[in-house]
Amino acid sequence: MGRVVSQGVLIVKGIRARDGRREILAVEYADTESETTWGELFHSLKERGLSGVKLLTSDAHTGIKAAVFRHFQGAFLAEMPDPLSARPGDQGRLPPSAGACRRHPRRLCGLGSTHGP
Repeated sequence: MGRVVSQGVLIVKGIRARDGRREILAVEYADTESETTWGELFHSLKERGLSGVKLLTSDAHTGIKAAVFRHFQGAFLAEMPDPLSARPGDQGRLPPSAGACRRHPRRLCGLGSTHGP
């Protein structure tokens, strides 16, 4: 008899700067969402020619945050709430901490930010 194993799926989508075309850059299964796992995926994308990354969006998972800061220095990370962890009645609303912060008025720094909203 088979067994069920819990795994994550890491998905990377990109938007081309020159024409705005969206594409799936990677889909990989992973045992964890650690910095190492995301780092290996980002490294492979860079080896395949990914460059000029300016903006990334993700949930506020610590593994992806650390990998982004390591592999894409200077890129802005916009952290969005995880839609699967929302409580009933919260659909469609960002938490108050997701608003523009005082230090960076044009950025959404609240989620996971070290300096708060």
